[in-house]
Parts: sequence; structure tokens; C-alpha cells
Amino acid sequence: MKKIILIILALIVFFAMATGAGYNDKTIKVDGLKIQGPKQFREDIVEGLDLLRDKAPEYYDMVVENVKKVYYSEENFNGINQNRVFSFTKVAYEIRKAQGMDKVYYIALDLAHEGYHGWRMKEVKMTLNDEKEEWLAVQTEKEVAKLIDAPQEIKDWLEEKFDTRYWEKQGN
Repeated sequence: MKKIILIILALIVFFAMATGAGYNDKTIKVDGLKIQGPKQFREDIVEGLDLLRDKAPEYYDMVVENVKKVYYSEENFNGINQNRVFSFTKVAYEIRKAQGMDKVYYIALDLAHEGYHGWRMKEVKMTLNDEKEEWLAVQTEKEVAKLIDAPQEIKDWLEEKFDTRYWEKQGN
């Protein structure tokens, strides 16, 4: 009898691990957009979406209509792929959390940036010029920063980000 109970317990533990139960790594949906990851990550993404919905509704719509999923990733790729799935890396998320009270603004801008890429993939079929696409996405961030009343430091950071033209150096 003890062996049967141990086997049943082992199966329960295995099933819980296989399904992610107890790991607080679930998927929720917001207006069709799937958000997957730890509880705090999901809450932060929703908070960023709420800021967009309240202050920049056209960009909120752009994100939820053109990004299928945002998920917390241990991988190196931070951004949207051809399936319009946004991989938000652990490293990028840790940077956002370190930004304290401004975290929500940065996350809203990340969502708008990747939402813009998603829109271009879906509606315009994007150009083959990655530099142009990144330039346009950063322009979108600058517009959204104004609409969401981002602190001046963030607007200044976006100007610096834009001025560095980092997208021209990515392939080099």
C-alpha cells in the first residue's frame, strides 16, 4: 500500500511540474493578448497595458491587436518574432524592475515599440531594412512617451537612444 501511495504522490508531483502548477508561471489574457510568466511579471505587463489604454488608447489597440503573446524568457532574444510573439527576457525585465516607480512607463514603451513592429509585420509586411524599422519603432516610443506623460528623464533617455542610432551598429 505504501508503494502505491508513493507512486501516486510521485505522479502528482510530476504532473504538477509538467503543467507548471505551483510555479506561478501562468498565462492570462488581456483583450486577446496572452501574457505568460511569473505573477509579478504578468502584473507589470498589465500595468503597462493599463497605462497605454488610459493615456494612449490608439497605441494600446495597436499592441493588443498586433502582438499575440508577451512572455518572460530565459533566452537571449528580447523582442518580437515573425509570429508576433514578444519574448521579454529576464535580463530586460530585471532592468525594468530596477527603474523603480518609472518601471511602468518603460514597460508601456517596450510594449508600444514591439507592438509597432507587430503592426508592421501584420499590416505592412515590414521592409527588409531593419534599421528603418527600428528607427520607426523608436519614433513610436517618443510619441507614446508624450501621450503617457512619461517623466522628463525618460523622454531625455529616448532622445539619447534615438541619437545613438544603435540600430545602425547592431549588425556590426
